[in-house]
Amino acid sequence: MEEREAIHFLCDHCVFRPRLNAAQARAIWFGYHRRTIEICASPQQPQAPGAVPLDGAAPPAAQFLAAIGATTDVTGVVAAGPRGLLAYQFGVTVDRAHEHGALRSTWAERCLVVDRPRSSLVIKRDGDSLFFDVPHAEHLLTLSPEGALSIDQVPGYVMVVPFGSGLVLKAGYHRAYAYLSARPGPREPFVAAMTKIVPGEILDAPLRGQLEADRPPLVGDFLNPALALAVRTHRQRYRFKITATMQALPWSAE
Repeated sequence: MEEREAIHFLCDHCVFRPRLNAAQARAIWFGYHRRTIEICASPQQPQAPGAVPLDGAAPPAAQFLAAIGATTDVTGVVAAGPRGLLAYQFGVTVDRAHEHGALRSTWAERCLVVDRPRSSLVIKRDGDSLFFDVPHAEHLLTLSPEGALSIDQVPGYVMVVPFGSGLVLKAGYHRAYAYLSARPGPREPFVAAMTKIVPGEILDAPLRGQLEADRPPLVGDFLNPALALAVRTHRQRYRFKITATMQALPWSAE
């Protein structure tokens, strides 16, 4: 994390007794920042995007591709060691990762999730605004050309995307952490859907510069205590607020 973001996160989102002040949070960030600079002095190249394709050969991959159809941006299924994947998200909820690790299904089934559970919404209204909670943050509000408003979950499968000389883990950080921290280590490969759409946020500085560096942030860094700080965070819930107003505008030829 950048300094300002880290200080805000440590002071406002983490549980410390007594609560940290900005100077204490800056000192914690600086220690990890210094160790990051030291590790960057010994470059470690990320894995190349030549992950092992599983298309057509492995039944889970074939079943997954048949289930999602040809309307997505997925180009195939690959086996890719998560430790060397480029990381553009810098936080993992360990309890959520442990839930993935405790499942009895195969890793292919955990990684190639097509149908996510849905829950009914309790909708409240206040004036021109609608409020409703969703079980997690991975929801999108979409409006069709026909005027239908819908709440959709983002795809539930692990995704990787080529970027520079490596592969970015686009989605699936909790499962990657669970896979890497499992004991004994899994004998099955970690599989992911290969996609062609790069997340927009990694195209902008400074994140793009970090991912293109000689020693970029890697998923395996989450398990390195010199680089990853374990903290307890305040619990959060996720709520949509939709406010609509009608505007009367001057008529124009457009």
